[in-house]
Amino acid sequence: MEKEYDVVVISAGLGGLSAATNLAKNGLKTLLVEKHARVGGYCCGFKRKGFTFDCATEAFLMAGKAGYVKKLLESLGVEIEFKRLDPLAHCIYPEHEFDIPKDLEEYEEILGDYFPEEKKSIIRYFNTMDKIYEQVMRARGKGEQTNIFSKLLFAMKNIEFVRNMKKSFQAMLDEHFKDEKLKSIMAHFAGWTGLPPSEIGAIDASITVANPYKFGLYYPMGGMQAFSDFNTCTLQLQELLDDREWKKRRGLL
Repeated sequence: MEKEYDVVVISAGLGGLSAATNLAKNGLKTLLVEKHARVGGYCCGFKRKGFTFDCATEAFLMAGKAGYVKKLLESLGVEIEFKRLDPLAHCIYPEHEFDIPKDLEEYEEILGDYFPEEKKSIIRYFNTMDKIYEQVMRARGKGEQTNIFSKLLFAMKNIEFVRNMKKSFQAMLDEHFKDEKLKSIMAHFAGWTGLPPSEIGAIDASITVANPYKFGLYYPMGGMQAFSDFNTCTLQLQELLDDREWKKRRGLL
């Protein structure tokens, strides 16, 4: 094993794998270090009795032909097939079981059938979410508003963004819905942030929830661990520990 490297990348999560692959591709002698028996970080999984279990990552955004995930992988020399999900997810709750379709209007109808007394609120919530998303995208790259006139103009053009910018996602849910079960269902994709609704900003949650409907969700063929393993195979390191030495260092010999 080489004793000197140009770069040492610690942790083989998706960030570490991508960084190490890019560095090695550009001619730097790169060592990727990972303490776990598997690479991938949150993007990992395992198989039991013929079933594949993903540990954390559920799906990828923008992994279609024109998506930035696909373009990033191609730039790193990684070729892997993705399947666009439809439905986006299958949800099982104590009293409800349903698919989340990729079509938002269809999803509104499903939720309206389960919660007829909240039907108008469901439509209003998704309309608010969509407005926030569009206003955030429009405001990106415009920089800080430095004078009172530009601030007023910004507020007038981005009412929903300004109105919700200091709210938590929980406050946004409470504002729209009465049924606690419906609030939990509405927080499904916001769970990707790893935080409860009370600790997520309404703006961040709106972007997270809107993205699957805007761009679709994609699943790597073979599962999340196969995706990370494929990235590892693509990574061309100068020298790797052989299996015996690896096991010795792990205390398995």
